[in-house]
Amino acid sequence: MKIWQRMVRFFRHTVWYAVALSSLVSVTYAQNNALWVWNTRQLIAEPEWRDSLVQVSGRLSANTLFLYLSCTFHQDGDSLSWNRKDSLLSLLRWMKSVGFSVHALNGEPEWALPSQHRYAVTYARAVVELQKETGLLDGLQYDIEPYLLLPYSVPSLRQKLLQDWIHVVWKSGTIVRNNSSLQFGCAVPFWMEKPVAVDGVSMPVVQHLGFLTDYLAIMAYRYTASGPASVISFSEQERKWAREAARKIYIGVETQRLPGSETVVLCEANPDTFAARMAMPDGPFSGSFLNGNKLSVRMADDRFLVGISRREVPDSALPAIRRELIAAVNGRVLSLSFKRMETILREEEEGEKATRLTLADGHLAFVIREEDQVRSTMFGLSPVEFMDEYAKLLRHAERFPEVEGVAVHDLRSVKRLLEKK
Repeated sequence: MKIWQRMVRFFRHTVWYAVALSSLVSVTYAQNNALWVWNTRQLIAEPEWRDSLVQVSGRLSANTLFLYLSCTFHQDGDSLSWNRKDSLLSLLRWMKSVGFSVHALNGEPEWALPSQHRYAVTYARAVVELQKETGLLDGLQYDIEPYLLLPYSVPSLRQKLLQDWIHVVWKSGTIVRNNSSLQFGCAVPFWMEKPVAVDGVSMPVVQHLGFLTDYLAIMAYRYTASGPASVISFSEQERKWAREAARKIYIGVETQRLPGSETVVLCEANPDTFAARMAMPDGPFSGSFLNGNKLSVRMADDRFLVGISRREVPDSALPAIRRELIAAVNGRVLSLSFKRMETILREEEEGEKATRLTLADGHLAFVIREEDQVRSTMFGLSPVEFMDEYAKLLRHAERFPEVEGVAVHDLRSVKRLLEKK
């Protein structure tokens, strides 16, 4: 029996039971707010950060930590060692003594690729073993985000990449469920709503992941709590689904600055040729890179615009990279006019601008500047404004049992925000 046939049968019974129970009893739902914590090394090495954690979590009424646990994978990828294990265990014991629930946190975009599934699976096994050994963990959360990889930019490769993401979450979740009582969760952006078919079942990625986990942390990153284009409006579809499916979600809030990027578009490529070369296991691309240079791709009509991040290379190196890129994608010299480029950017997204750049070999390139993503984060708010918006989210979350709580990203950035003068 295929995995989704088993899952669908199981969740039919789960939903029926939840509906029946809700008709018999009245329950008061307590919030379980959370805080993402990536600076674990600072918490280990600098005791004052522990005081900051207690203060910040107190202001946020957060009792759950999504805590980054770093490790070193052994050469085969089938085993790992925890970095600074003794110090890490000391930190975990302190967190439990203070009253925190702790979920191990990790993930890389590349973990979605079949060739790297073993890293996610190995990490899941190691977390389960760490819990058996110490009893200091309450859950495991993956933050994989494969849409940051170059293949996601190629429509013909995107479905496969998303299917592979779903499968690695299934593999890891099976290990956690079969061997522990840990909660298993996954961070996912609110816009993952296009259907993907897995084992004959087609539904949005967020729903696939929701059925395979105990909870989802919905990254509904915007700078206002309510109103149009807000945290609440962008997480509402997932909340309604969670209610119908008897699942749990956290509503995620971003407080760090998400800086803009600067990309130099160097050539255009035929989509079919480009996709075929991207899919070649021994082709010119390794992940999102060409000879160490991180690539950027966007669609424009019937072709790809391919370039690199300008911040990573000097302008003097661009002509040589351009020649390599054209050979790798079987592309041709960019023929779009500057006016046409401006039109493409206006149609795609606000906040982007293009300037002309004449390369040393005389060819024209386009520099696309994406403005700071101020509408996607609360970092620009004052402490009072932030706490007002956060209070709105808490009141919203209290109304719905399917909302486990509000999760804030992350300790360092929200600390800076709350300490603004």
